[in-house]
Amino acid sequence: MKALSTLTPAIQRIQRATKASRVHILFFIVTLVFAFSVKAQTPGALDTSFNPNDVGFGLGDGPNSTVQTLALQPDGKVIIGGDFATYNGTSRNSIARLNADGTLDNTFNPGTGASSTVWTLALQPDGKVIIGGFFTSYNGTSRNRIARLNADGTLDNTFNPGTGADNQVRSFALQPDGKVIIGGFFTSYNGTPRNYIARLNADGTLDNTFNPGPGANNQVWTLALQPDGKVVIGGLFTTYNGTSRNSIARLNADGTLDNTFNPGTGANSTVRTLALQPDGKVMIGGDFTSYNGTSISNTARLNADGTLDNTFNPGTGANFAVLFLALQPDRKVLIGGFFTSFNGTPRNRIARLNADGTLDNIFYPGPGTGANNFVYDIALQPEGKVLIGGDFTSYNGTARNRIARLNTDGTLDNSFNPGMGASSVVRSLAVQPDGKVLIGGDFTSYNGIARNRIARLNADGTLDITFDPGTAANDAVWSLALQQGGKVLIGGFFTSYNGTPRNRIARLNADGTLDNTFNPGTGANSAVQALALQPDGKVIIGGDFTSYNGTSRERIARLNADGTLDNTFNPGTGANSTVWTLALQPDGKVIIGGLFTTYNGTSRNRIARLNADGTLDNTFDPGTGPSFIVRTLALQPDGKVLIGGDFTSYNGTPRNRIARLNADGTLDNTFNPGTGANSIVNSLALQPDGKVIIGGDFTSFNNIGRNRIARIFGVVLPPPVAPVATAASGITQTSFTANWNTVSGAAGYRLDVSADNFATLVTGYNDKVVTGTSDVVTGLTTNTAYKYRVRAFIIGGTSANSNVIDVTTLAKQDQTITFAALTDRTIGDAAFTLSATASSALAVSFESLTTSKVTVSGNTVTIVAPGTATIRAKQDGNANFNAAPNVDRTFCIRPAKPTITLTNANTETPTLTSSATAGNQWFLNGTAIAGATNATLTVTQAGVYTVRSTIETCASELSNAQAIIVTGDIASGTDALRVYPNPASDRLYVSLKSFARGSEVQLRLVDMNGKVLQKQVGQGGETVELSMAGYAEGAYLVKAEQGRLREQVKIVKE
Repeated sequence: MKALSTLTPAIQRIQRATKASRVHILFFIVTLVFAFSVKAQTPGALDTSFNPNDVGFGLGDGPNSTVQTLALQPDGKVIIGGDFATYNGTSRNSIARLNADGTLDNTFNPGTGASSTVWTLALQPDGKVIIGGFFTSYNGTSRNRIARLNADGTLDNTFNPGTGADNQVRSFALQPDGKVIIGGFFTSYNGTPRNYIARLNADGTLDNTFNPGPGANNQVWTLALQPDGKVVIGGLFTTYNGTSRNSIARLNADGTLDNTFNPGTGANSTVRTLALQPDGKVMIGGDFTSYNGTSISNTARLNADGTLDNTFNPGTGANFAVLFLALQPDRKVLIGGFFTSFNGTPRNRIARLNADGTLDNIFYPGPGTGANNFVYDIALQPEGKVLIGGDFTSYNGTARNRIARLNTDGTLDNSFNPGMGASSVVRSLAVQPDGKVLIGGDFTSYNGIARNRIARLNADGTLDITFDPGTAANDAVWSLALQQGGKVLIGGFFTSYNGTPRNRIARLNADGTLDNTFNPGTGANSAVQALALQPDGKVIIGGDFTSYNGTSRERIARLNADGTLDNTFNPGTGANSTVWTLALQPDGKVIIGGLFTTYNGTSRNRIARLNADGTLDNTFDPGTGPSFIVRTLALQPDGKVLIGGDFTSYNGTPRNRIARLNADGTLDNTFNPGTGANSIVNSLALQPDGKVIIGGDFTSFNNIGRNRIARIFGVVLPPPVAPVATAASGITQTSFTANWNTVSGAAGYRLDVSADNFATLVTGYNDKVVTGTSDVVTGLTTNTAYKYRVRAFIIGGTSANSNVIDVTTLAKQDQTITFAALTDRTIGDAAFTLSATASSALAVSFESLTTSKVTVSGNTVTIVAPGTATIRAKQDGNANFNAAPNVDRTFCIRPAKPTITLTNANTETPTLTSSATAGNQWFLNGTAIAGATNATLTVTQAGVYTVRSTIETCASELSNAQAIIVTGDIASGTDALRVYPNPASDRLYVSLKSFARGSEVQLRLVDMNGKVLQKQVGQGGETVELSMAGYAEGAYLVKAEQGRLREQVKIVKE
């Protein structure tokens, strides 16, 4: 167990890496450390007995996110901390314990665990676990960045840090007395200032006997405790307690600076990890490229006094950051981090060094997993991404069924997601100018949708359903070629397409239907495995066939644009065996590769060049040629020819599965692939920078692991010439279109836009990659001067800057609003809509300035109450237009038309009541009655009464008239005669109380024409009833006479 205890402290200090590499690095180390204690294994080989359910996807995938730290228990169990939320599908927040076989240990139950990242952890001798990180609680209990756990994963409440650290805890060291030294990003502990380093008592309280003063002036990433109690710290700091110390220092046991450890100018960047050797020397790793002025990259060893140990020489070292170190008992050093090589030798993120700093070549973890089966075809996209097709079902452990897209660095491009992908082999790929991808092969479905041997994909890998081939090809499609106009030539083993006979070759329309204008007749009598399009529309085909449309053609033929045989291309007896691949030179000559050994009777082993008429070109002489099949070809711009296949030599010189030929067919010895590929190369793709991507069935190239796909150096091409930028077009207040001329051979262009002569660049337009020769620049400021420049690039190089174009965005324009006057409304009216326009054509918005009267939602007005209302129309402008002046429209919301209610009608004091509760004005015979503004009016005069309600300045419609005849309307002005009710309906009562009592009174009812309608005799002092039944509505007179006293009253019959 000595090896385990030596490795553990260093392993605990592993810092953040990318999620995928981080998890793999840490679990690899766990596996590796187990190898020391179990039995000898091949150094660097994967121990598949650890977490055996991990098959690359599914519920055996271990943690679902990054593991940042781990520690090994004496019983072989492993405690892990990090960012994860589950382990093998079981909830475990940032902390978990694993059994020795990598399965989850359910006896360690952290409950809800840590609320955020666990960066570091340490095992106490009593089995308790101290954890540090970014968390602020553990299982629901407040614990700021540090906590101690019991052996079962529960919180140990006897360790109480109070408010704890105010920022992340990144590293620990346990003292023999139980005290804990912590380092990180914090500047206080439990409210006491402690800059980036502190020591705690065994109960979690601050140990004030350890006093670092002002401490470090920046982050402490790592620390280690020496046997004498001194502490070595590493990080991003440049001073400690005011004394210069660049990224490394040693402290005395009381926290003061140990001046006997003098690193000079120290490391020139962050020290992220360190480990103490038994002899007192210190291994450091990080981001630095020099130590005390001596060049040394990312890993170094120091003497006990802090000086650089020159006996440890890593050469050029790791090419990127080293994040952890672990010392083996034999003094070898394990390192992990972001690097992909060490001293020029490929090592992906983990390596082992000998004691002198050189790379230990016995330890080889291997490269990425690549594709897990054959890669048959490769296609390059304009931006440099790589499409691969084949018989694989995963790439780098991620499920990808027979098709995938890779980033320019060879990693999987997850933005291209084929779902379930193709159901069987993809043998051929072609990229359309619009970015869509045609695939051909043996498959019968794509992502669960029927597609027989041909399909088109959208740029994101989903199926393009606008390309519908129907039942399509009845057997494999081996080759594809895109014609101008979007038509597609296909070749293969099929004998029909969508039910129509087509023997091994057909042309499709852009929608996937069969193009009947291309008619091959009986076609090829066996497989067509290669196609090449000539500029004149003719098609060269190669394969296993021996005739075409009944005419003898041995494995090679040329077709006219309509599919008929071109008899001007005459290969004679042709190739004596399969033509697997062919390529068309710019001069019209054709290079063919395959299994043949003669062409038209002349010896040509597996490769030949033909003249434009199909005869053998004897100026291309491969000698004995390749030793076995040539399966793929690629032409370089300089006329050289790359070939791949099954061969192991060319013209007697060893060349394993790949070679480059001179333009005359001889071997190009300047292209030396070393031991080459260890199995078949099926496909080649030449990048614009001259590098070559190869695919096939190999698992290594030149003894370096590469699973079925690799990129190798080819010809070094010069960068393209600088483009010529041209005047901007489409200039608006916030945008313009930048333009430039095409550069031949460019893969794309890089655009810069600046408002300050390129001192700074506009966001989004700093080296922006553009595939065309123009780009719309948006998000600009109005009336501002800008400049733009552009560069052309190939994947391996970029041109100089173009000329600079000046362009000024337009100033904002003024605008006005047209908003017509609004018609007055009446309370109770329905909601109505508003309409206004801006001269800018921008949408106008509305708001109510009198929300107690009307409200506005969008352009709909809802009436709330009567009175004066004001609505505002506004347009706030945009990047192109200033805000318009507001336009306000004021209008009336009239009160409702009042109604009049008559009460006390049959009395001498009839009363009128308005339905309006406010703003009333009564009128008599059309004239306003002074002071009559209450809701009720006691009538004292006969006449026609109306009422109107006015709120603010808004008056209602006049009410309907109410005619009133009041008794006592005497010509002489006396009060002798009263009648009621007036108006009357069936009966009218006449009061004679003012006439002489006991004397007769003559009563007559007379119409307005003077006609007497009714006579009665009454007595003075009495009330007489007159019947009004049967009389028409209208006005009448009631006349009374007693001697010389004569009186009359006007009444109304209702």
